Amino acid sequence: MMKAISVFRMTVCLMLLIAGMQANLAFADNKVYLTSLDWPPYTGESLPGQGTSVAVAKAVFAEAGLELVVDFYPWKRAVNLAKNDEKYVGYFPEYYSADLEQDFIFSEPMGNGPLGFAQRKDNPVTLAEFE
Repeated sequence: MMKAISVFRMTVCLMLLIAGMQANLAFADNKVYLTSLDWPPYTGESLPGQGTSVAVAKAVFAEAGLELVVDFYPWKRAVNLAKNDEKYVGYFPEYYSADLEQDFIFSEPMGNGPLGFAQRKDNPVTLAEFE
């Protein structure tokens, strides 16, 4: 059930993004270009469907009558191209960052994953260290 809710939430977020882009941009041949990186299992040029996040995003864009084309680069280049090359309307995946808000508009989170923080057992981090 949780997986279905996150896919639904991601679909709604992408549809809102598409609606906003259609209002502001004209797409040549109904294609939308985004950059990304190889980050299995979410994104990756050689993964089935180019990764789970790309496969879902492509399906959502297709529902809007648009073809999503994802070009894969090393991360720094992917972000730089999304920022400076008019061919690209953005990039993903990305974590929210106030520093990036001057150049990008963030969608709601797309799905969820098992990302967390791993710390060494022999030298754990304590909150007192940051106070």
